[in-house]
Amino acid sequence: MIVYATVTLLLTGLPVDVHAGESELTTLKLEERPGHAQLSWADAEDVVRGTLTPFPIRAGESFQVALVVGTVQGEGFEGPVTIALRPLEAMGGGESATVTRSAGEKAWLKTFTPQESGPHRLEVSFRTTHLKVIRGIIPVAGPRLPRWLLYAVGGSLLTVALAIGVWITFRRKEGEQAP
Repeated sequence: MIVYATVTLLLTGLPVDVHAGESELTTLKLEERPGHAQLSWADAEDVVRGTLTPFPIRAGESFQVALVVGTVQGEGFEGPVTIALRPLEAMGGGESATVTRSAGEKAWLKTFTPQESGPHRLEVSFRTTHLKVIRGIIPVAGPRLPRWLLYAVGGSLLTVALAIGVWITFRRKEGEQAP
């Protein structure tokens, strides 16, 4: 029993292969564009196209995933699509939602707000002839500087500039008498 516990403890400390089970056939490709990123994937039966807006994605800020799922032949896909986002190293958790299209809409839409920076896994799954799960890795940048910090630094610089201007204007030259 002690041997079993020791082996279990040693194995739980091993790094996780976050790319295990993935291949080119299940990888969602990401192409960066100004202001957005394009997603694409295709196999012999189905095609997925989409966008991430805004891009680059920042921690603490919302972004929208818009996906269009189509078929190569036959009728278009109408079913629900499950979209999930989680940190790459995480073994679960994250945010996941099954979304449907309303009548007249062309895309499945989902808004996410990642809470931490670093690479994240975007996972899209849907069922046509069988369940298809495709994954892509998207970068999430760190949060921007808080706006209050920008105002504080700007206000401080403005105050220093005004103080120097007043000092230069009203200083006395050596040998001058006060009026």
